[in-house]
Amino acid sequence: MINMPSPSCLGRLDFYLHCGLWSVLGLIIWIACTDTNGANRMKIKEFYTDPQVLELIEAAEKNDLGRLKQLVQEGADPNTFGKDGMTPLLWVLGHQNKKAMKALLSVGANPNLKEEGKESPISLAAGAEDTEYLKILLDNGGNPDAKNRMERPLLFVALYQRRLENIKVLLDHGANINAADNSGTTVVIDAAGLNQYETVYYLLQKGADHTLVNKGNASLAWRVQNNKVDRQFEAYQWREKVITILEERGVKFPVPQPVQANSSAQ
Repeated sequence: MINMPSPSCLGRLDFYLHCGLWSVLGLIIWIACTDTNGANRMKIKEFYTDPQVLELIEAAEKNDLGRLKQLVQEGADPNTFGKDGMTPLLWVLGHQNKKAMKALLSVGANPNLKEEGKESPISLAAGAEDTEYLKILLDNGGNPDAKNRMERPLLFVALYQRRLENIKVLLDHGANINAADNSGTTVVIDAAGLNQYETVYYLLQKGADHTLVNKGNASLAWRVQNNKVDRQFEAYQWREKVITILEERGVKFPVPQPVQANSSAQ
């Protein structure tokens, strides 16, 4: 009989799929939600065949730091890639095991490690609801300016999942507030395009440069002007606050249409 995941587990699976992450993470979540009678240990063997790596992950899951350090001294690599870009740290992150994460990080697991076209632990944590995963990785060598498999900085990952608290954590750890995606769009411009005006307000207060434009010459002011919000929504009040800040910084509304704008970048 197949065990069906709980609603909370389905929510986690939906998160990974919504992020556009590769199927391995979805599989991990399904395993974590349906595991019984050692099925977990069987499934991990689909990604690793090296018994030393399997024991390394098991020691981390048991928070057996002594055995973990011994295995590393004997040659076990906490950054070994398995099938489909799997790493020990990705495995325990997928199982939401914070103690195992800390254990692996303590013996050299790299939170920024990823295969080409895949996600890293830090890029997954940037979109997670629980900020603790992100904090753990950032406090143990995680790069706040790392990029996901789509080459977008982590601030965008947090933005697309509506994780303002994660944005705050990333900035507190030194993330570049004016980092841009491949279209030259900064996170504050993108936030306005998504009507996330509380985030726009926060970013402006933290020093985001409102004068920057993307490759289509679209500015934050132009994006705000063209992304209106109905009065019945909370975002309306935040948009009004954003407009006030921009006007205080010299912006005069209405702003002109971007010159020779590339519509794909606007």
